[in-house]
Amino acid sequence: MKRGLLVAIGLAATAGCAAVLGIENITNDPPPDEAGIGDRSVPDTSVPDAGDASIVDTGPPDTFAFDAGPQFRSCVGLVENCGANDVEHCCTTFAVPMGSYLRSNNAAPASVSDFKLDKFEVTVGRLRKFHDAYPGSKPTVGSGARPNIAGSGWDATFDAQLPATQAALRNLLKCGAANTWTDVAGANEARPINCITWFVSQAFCIWDGGWLPTEAEWNYAAAAGSEQRLYAWGAGPLDNNHAIYGNTAIQDVGSKPLGNGKWGQSDLLGNVSEWTLDWDGPYPVPCADCASLTVGTIRERRGSDFKSAAPLVTTHRRAGSDPTTRAVDQGVRCARWK
Repeated sequence: MKRGLLVAIGLAATAGCAAVLGIENITNDPPPDEAGIGDRSVPDTSVPDAGDASIVDTGPPDTFAFDAGPQFRSCVGLVENCGANDVEHCCTTFAVPMGSYLRSNNAAPASVSDFKLDKFEVTVGRLRKFHDAYPGSKPTVGSGARPNIAGSGWDATFDAQLPATQAALRNLLKCGAANTWTDVAGANEARPINCITWFVSQAFCIWDGGWLPTEAEWNYAAAAGSEQRLYAWGAGPLDNNHAIYGNTAIQDVGSKPLGNGKWGQSDLLGNVSEWTLDWDGPYPVPCADCASLTVGTIRERRGSDFKSAAPLVTTHRRAGSDPTTRAVDQGVRCARWK
């Protein structure tokens, strides 16, 4: 029996009177990588220092405590239906300790401070909470600013890229036959939300008490820091017991626990790719808690997805999309302060 939370609070939902944001609904699922500018990975010439690939890192199993405060608004009253057995808290988040590593396993060195990264990709059920509070769930200017990264908060210019009403938000989340959003809660509540733009992703994470991870943070967590793993779970194997890829179907988050990363995060490779805070460009150097915040045209995504061919399912792969793009292979995972 799936367990419900004992805490429930009401979130006021108000419909805006402004005109619906003009976003054309996409009717066809894009082929792999057509949603963005494609694969710009640095070929991995290193030998991953991964240890025994049979060792499964599932993270600290009993360290997460739900707090129904400003953080995790998306899980207030939400059924605990995530993970391989559909009994885990969908807002579970694990600490990632500070450290240094090489981005893309052989590129510029970087260091990151302690932070937290949610175990699961944002689910349909969690996004529904944001929707139900919308447009009251829109961020305010400056919110979501990282204490250690100047200029990382919500910018006033982002407001125009958010849908004006709940109806417009629902329309934006429908971009093809494989979109996971449903207007009425159903069988997809534990699946990762897709068809989500960078702007809605960042708005959601801020409302939920977090923010989008930087590209350096995401890569650090996926590669297990200085272990420089080729796959989130180690040196191998790559198969359907570890990741959802190869033109399969999207599955509930956390369905492949053998593929968990060193610090407990699920689906870092496969299912849906994930937006990061950064604009596209060469890796910034030097990099100590760095992010590419110079305005460009493409935002970085990391991770592979359910459509990806095996060569693209690696921790070092980089890809990007226009931040207004909606695609069935795009999702989001939130980071939080340590």
